[in-house]
Amino acid sequence: LQGAAVRRLMAGKQGELWIGSTDGLFLLEQNEFSISRLTDTNNKPVLGSVNAMAETPDGGMWVGTNTGLYYRVANSRQLTQVEFEKGHALGHISVVGLLFDSKQNLWVDTPHGLHRLLRWNGKQAAFESVSARYKIAGGPYGANLLEDAGGRIWTHKFVYDPKENSVYELNRADGIFFGTGWFRSYAK
Repeated sequence: LQGAAVRRLMAGKQGELWIGSTDGLFLLEQNEFSISRLTDTNNKPVLGSVNAMAETPDGGMWVGTNTGLYYRVANSRQLTQVEFEKGHALGHISVVGLLFDSKQNLWVDTPHGLHRLLRWNGKQAAFESVSARYKIAGGPYGANLLEDAGGRIWTHKFVYDPKENSVYELNRADGIFFGTGWFRSYAK
């Protein structure tokens, strides 16, 4: 990794280890002893800090970095930088959190809040801003996106219930006052 700091690790469905660093995305395959760097579709290294990764059931993967959102087709070593449909972009270029939920929805957190993927054609995506709809945009939703058994999307700051169409801001009365919440440091 040539001195890059590791920011995120993810065990893949085929036994591989994905390594998100301050200098791009790397792969350690099962039974291999070398780490390889993923590139973009022009075979150039994807640089920048990898903040989040989410694997899809078909083996694809969403990758969130400080320089944008990427998608990796199953079994590929290349990342496609996601472009956006006009009027349906993310609220900020930097992606701080990702979740691919049990209903096959992609949730993306940026420094300007939570977004849900509406459409993806392999090159362009359309997102809706959940945070803007509920007037909680202007800051991250909490980055550490987790889904509970009821399909609600949690962080240390908020709970969004897509079925009830509601957002609840967690506070001291909920027992959530613990100081600073650290991005990329969480567990279900």
